[in-house]
Amino acid sequence: MKIFVHTTFNHRDVIRDAYGKILDVLKNAGVMVISNHDEEGKADLTRAEVERMSDKGENLIDKMDGIVIDASIPDSEVGYLLAYAISQKKPVLYLHERHSGAKSMLSYFEGKNVPESVVLKSYEIPELEGIITEFLQRTESGDQDVPTIKFTLRITPKIERFLTMKSKQSRTTKRRRII
Repeated sequence: MKIFVHTTFNHRDVIRDAYGKILDVLKNAGVMVISNHDEEGKADLTRAEVERMSDKGENLIDKMDGIVIDASIPDSEVGYLLAYAISQKKPVLYLHERHSGAKSMLSYFEGKNVPESVVLKSYEIPELEGIITEFLQRTESGDQDVPTIKFTLRITPKIERFLTMKSKQSRTTKRRRII
């Protein structure tokens, strides 16, 4: 599973601590983490690698299984990222520190229809592990293997005779015998 983590830093150590906690929980869960900030080298792709991919015209968000946004500090990219993720039906965990003092998008969403793919949570650092674990479980359970590749099974006449014989012996159809 690949998760993109978006956050904004300023002088507040609380946000840095939360970012570190988010990355630690994701890494401990065995998730490949890509982030817009990676000063400590915890993410699997560095910022330079991410920029190189975007220079090649690759859209990183399309390749992700989910997105975690920490919007405790206002950031102009959050609205775009959230809208794009919703349009692509990507699971999003939208986090907001409970006592950050910044007006969040959470207040905008109150009383409105929030897409099922978006989870809105206010947090304090001790709660982060539970929130992220719950999001990962929800994201993984939402993953259903939907066949996207079609193919035709071609069998030899010898295999066809064998299937016919076996289906007569077991009194089932050849189709049931194959499946």
